[in-house]
Amino acid sequence: MWSRRVLAHSPAACVSARLRRARRLSIAALAFAAKIHPTYLPGIERGIRNPTWAKLRSVAQALDAAVSLVVQEAETEAKLAKIDAEVRAEVVRRMAA
Repeated sequence: MWSRRVLAHSPAACVSARLRRARRLSIAALAFAAKIHPTYLPGIERGIRNPTWAKLRSVAQALDAAVSLVVQEAETEAKLAKIDAEVRAEVVRRMAA
């Protein structure tokens, strides 16, 4: 079944944290602007909470960013993380040989 939630530990969480820091916003300021509880936002940023697309949209709007930008950057980060894991595994394999 299709889920309306963003996957936990998703790169989208990292993107929102990076955009927040780049805009020099505190967690409290972003949470207020996004109309979400200030204790909920850190959970999203750490990948502990699974925000709905509506909450992700609220955060993106508060960051003055399109949801598509957040998703696109998250996809890029996921690809880079996969490449990084593959390279690390190859290094470990070669060191063990």
